[in-house]
Amino acid sequence: MFAKNSKAYSVYLLFRFVCSLAVSMSTVLSIVYHLEVVQLDAFQLVLVGTVLETSCFLFEIPTGVVADLYSRRRSVLIG
Repeated sequence: MFAKNSKAYSVYLLFRFVCSLAVSMSTVLSIVYHLEVVQLDAFQLVLVGTVLETSCFLFEIPTGVVADLYSRRRSVLIG
């Protein structure tokens, strides 16, 4: 991959750290929002998460089929 002392490797690590931090913070803020503002209980929160993950999975299948059969560019436009 990258040499351990290269500038590209340092930028890559910083980018990965910032992206991971952003995703983690957005997930926590979303859960806090649903608990405090929307007043969901634990069961409803689990249902919301399940629906979110299921919809992501179901919408990835058609784009994967399009990418395999036609072109990756078309798949990105659909996605």
